Amino acid sequence: MMMSSLNARSSGRRRRKPSCAYHASPHSTTEERLLQQAIANSRMDVHRPSGGSCAVPSGPVFYPTVEEFEGNPIQYINKIRPLAEKYGICKIVPPKGWDPPFCVDMDSKNKFETKEQLLHRLQEGISFGDGEEYCAKDYLNMAIKHAKEWRDKYYPLHESKLERSEENDWRERMTPGNIESDYWDIVETHSETVEVEYGNDIDSTKFGSGFPRSERGHCVNGETNVDKSDLPEPKFGTEDFYKESYWNLNNIPCCPDSVLRHLKVGINGINVPWL
Repeated sequence: MMMSSLNARSSGRRRRKPSCAYHASPHSTTEERLLQQAIANSRMDVHRPSGGSCAVPSGPVFYPTVEEFEGNPIQYINKIRPLAEKYGICKIVPPKGWDPPFCVDMDSKNKFETKEQLLHRLQEGISFGDGEEYCAKDYLNMAIKHAKEWRDKYYPLHESKLERSEENDWRERMTPGNIESDYWDIVETHSETVEVEYGNDIDSTKFGSGFPRSERGHCVNGETNVDKSDLPEPKFGTEDFYKESYWNLNNIPCCPDSVLRHLKVGINGINVPWL
């Protein structure tokens, strides 16, 4: 998600016809009344001061060894399950040296659709409109442009604060934590009118992903190179490791012990990851 503008924009690009609202099926009188009450409740101001923070406990963080990372991710997940499932979320940090190549085709002229989100109205139960269509490079340039606009407006001292290290300087830097706080201020207190163009659910088979494709049949849409099929599993950090590791998100659905192995066709969002 990237911020596209603080206000509505005018553009020479042609927009697509808006898609239908989410609630296309009829509701009973009781369901409709409850739905409208829920929407009305969501529109009420949240009693959270602008700029405030909410203390959300962190989930556990796990650090597998190189040997564990060369193995089966499903088995590792089962190993940490007793602790992780108590929180509903966890983070698994790869070993030092993990550096998969960036495999999105930034030079592709193929375009993807975006959804137009009004962040300050996310709690109102409204459907998303259609944004503009972008190729990967144009979307990146748009995102960089508006990130700079946000920084210049709300963090004008960001660069100067980076040169110093005083105790409270972090408040005036555009850090991930401060951006997250800005986001929840907008969503919960309507502190700003912010529109974003959300590029989600993009077909990674057409645009690439964060990982290279398997050459040993480890993913649904990969290849099978007969010259490599009988080779031992590649070692951590090698070029082939990133292609064949089951920690590669293209491959994990086909990992031994994964129920998704039984799907023999690629289904986006199920055994083919979205971008």
